[in-house]
Amino acid sequence: MKSGFKALLLGSVACGMFAATANAEGFYIGADAGMSFPFTTKVKEGNDKVKVKFDDGFVGDVALGYDFGNNIRGEFDFGYRNFDIDKIAGTKIKGSLDSYAFMGNVYYDFNNKTKLTPFVGAGAGLAYNKLDKKNNISGSSTKPALQAMVGLAYNFTESWSASIAYRYFTTFSQEAKYAGFEGKYNFETQEVLLGIRYTFDAPKAKSYASAAPVAGMPEYMVFFALNSSTITPEAKKTLEKVAAEYKETGEVKLKLTGHTDLTGPAAFNMTLSKERAKSAKAALVAMGVPANAIATFGVGEEDPLVPTAMGVPEPQNRRVVMEFVD
Repeated sequence: MKSGFKALLLGSVACGMFAATANAEGFYIGADAGMSFPFTTKVKEGNDKVKVKFDDGFVGDVALGYDFGNNIRGEFDFGYRNFDIDKIAGTKIKGSLDSYAFMGNVYYDFNNKTKLTPFVGAGAGLAYNKLDKKNNISGSSTKPALQAMVGLAYNFTESWSASIAYRYFTTFSQEAKYAGFEGKYNFETQEVLLGIRYTFDAPKAKSYASAAPVAGMPEYMVFFALNSSTITPEAKKTLEKVAAEYKETGEVKLKLTGHTDLTGPAAFNMTLSKERAKSAKAALVAMGVPANAIATFGVGEEDPLVPTAMGVPEPQNRRVVMEFVD
């Protein structure tokens, strides 16, 4: 194992323990590093098989993606894995495997009212595997690869978060040569990863924040139950009006701002206000409004419709304000 790469990976893992994965809409960059536990495999040529056992190794990758703000995000990631070979056909040898993978992934984030966000994901792509030439083992090839992920992210801020994840990775029909024996092998491994992610402010959100309301178009509001972001039947009727209004106008955009009353912790209310705006957006998208025509914001306890003392529940303050903007 290359000592420089080990140091880089260990440094990335250490950073992952103190940095964060974001819950905001927009482009993001991320990095993961950890341990990989490969399965024993068999190099096959016809009916002949040679068993190959690998030592545990390190894995690291970097990713560029986009969070769509509706629990879905997609990314491209480039990963590197390195393993020492333990045994071939039961015989101890010296050797190693380098694996480079370029993958496209899709994730579903289970966003909620806490800073903890469970997620699942799956990806497909290509992997280039290269066996070294020590002890007569060699071979390199690029083949299809698949992976599946499950994990938990902790959102420190709107832009930063840290995660811990389990990943299963496999690549098919890689080529190998050993002592005159030529064949193919499937490579698969399980991984435990620590990660970091930074989400950039979406340009759309920045522009919408200062956008002026369209003259002559009404402002709409929908209301929510205490500590809830669930769309009520009454709110659905209002959202149907907003969707119909949008379809008649065509080119305008929608700015959705979530609010809460003054009960509960401020941090909780900030998250809740954003979830309310996202729930309204999801309902509008289901009604035919394009997702890229809607920007969501949350302001928590700020700007109450009905001024109250702290701790006083007020139904009219638990709302999402919807404006048509240029």
